[in-house]
Amino acid sequence: MKELQRLFPGCEAGAMPPFGGLYGQRVFVDVALASEPHIFFSAGTHTEAIRMRWADFAATVRPIVGSFADGFGPAAGRLL
Repeated sequence: MKELQRLFPGCEAGAMPPFGGLYGQRVFVDVALASEPHIFFSAGTHTEAIRMRWADFAATVRPIVGSFADGFGPAAGRLL
């Protein structure tokens, strides 16, 4: 845990940092999330989240957008 606290100062231990770029991390976002008008993500704590317009998030963070999720969308949950 001390290594995570060193890498992500200002965040609670074990919580995801809100903007990876602030900590030298690349940010990856699934294309399905990129189609949403607003997104929610961790605020660096275990109890708080940030709501942000996707366009503002993309302009601020400049994430790498791709197809990363498996089983997301209309077909999710269907048995094959």
